[in-house]
Amino acid sequence: MGVAPRRASASPSDAGTPNAAHADVHRVVYLLVKPLLPAVLRAAHLIDAARAHLDGGDLTGGGRALADAHSVAPGEIHCRPAVRTLVAEIAQCAPAAAGVARLADLIGLSRA
Repeated sequence: MGVAPRRASASPSDAGTPNAAHADVHRVVYLLVKPLLPAVLRAAHLIDAARAHLDGGDLTGGGRALADAHSVAPGEIHCRPAVRTLVAEIAQCAPAAAGVARLADLIGLSRA
């Protein structure tokens, strides 16, 4: 006798916000394909996830994703202007979020 599969709830209250669901999908996909991706693509995925977190108002999650991207491929953080802008946006709103102030200092952004 097997275990009955769990059915997804159709209730909107159980679904969470669209941004949360999007972040969950990103997390699952990243875990599945992480071993297959080169470091630059892993960092690009984490940068996209950081933008999704920021758009959803989760500054801590965005900061964590940027810090992870920096540990995977620092050049992606240091050289891409769009990423530098993303770091600056998160640092202005929540500099303590997952070491974003330190990351901003590392890439030469001043905290004014």
